[in-house]
Amino acid sequence: MKKIIKAVLFISIVVFFVSFFQKDNFPNKKEILKELCQNPVQTETNKASFEKEKGGIIYTINPLYDYELYGLVVSCHHSASWWDYYHKKWDDFINIKDICVVFGDNIESEVYSEMEFKSGSWTCYPEFKSGTPEKIWSKYQNSCMSNNHLLSCDKEISKAIINAEKGDQIYLKGHLAEYSHSEGSFRRGSSVSREDTRNGACETIYVLDFQIIKKANPFWRFAFSFTKYLIIGCLALLAIFFFKSPIYNRPAEK
Repeated sequence: MKKIIKAVLFISIVVFFVSFFQKDNFPNKKEILKELCQNPVQTETNKASFEKEKGGIIYTINPLYDYELYGLVVSCHHSASWWDYYHKKWDDFINIKDICVVFGDNIESEVYSEMEFKSGSWTCYPEFKSGTPEKIWSKYQNSCMSNNHLLSCDKEISKAIINAEKGDQIYLKGHLAEYSHSEGSFRRGSSVSREDTRNGACETIYVLDFQIIKKANPFWRFAFSFTKYLIIGCLALLAIFFFKSPIYNRPAEK
């Protein structure tokens, strides 16, 4: 029995590490839905300011524009991450996640496949993979990438946002908005242009609808999750066998 468990453990560890490096791969151009080749739609809004409560804090949301976006998720940052100091300090519980996406010309040219993206607390950092030819660089359009601070108080919408992962194709609808809260002078605004850069270039969106319209790498994600728990189970069984073994339970010599 122990031999079978050890064999399963070995195979599980191998599959776990392989799936770890495969689960976040970007889809190729053929797998991308045509909707992602368009730019976000920003229109005038007639929505007045409104208030929402979350975590005991009253937030005032001031819509600036109505906004719709189809995008490929290239990086994420969870505001509840243990190392995220700022959201906790500022009682910012409504900004549940930042999602960095590419769309439009960056999808059409497939330049995203030659790039890597990393998210910090407020920013998305794009860079080309090592060894990428310079002639590829000009294909990248900064106006076709956006880092989005997503605001939500709705449980179902929040769940969908949290479940979005690197490589997923998403649709969202809401308001570009600025917001503040009742516990002090905290206030954050939003970019209203895809052409700006550096500080203030991120879009702050109060989300009314969020859909993962196509998941990336479902097999590898399932394999990663399944083998993680399989490894834990095998280690637990081996520990039980060890502590029940005659050697471990041998009485002390007189």
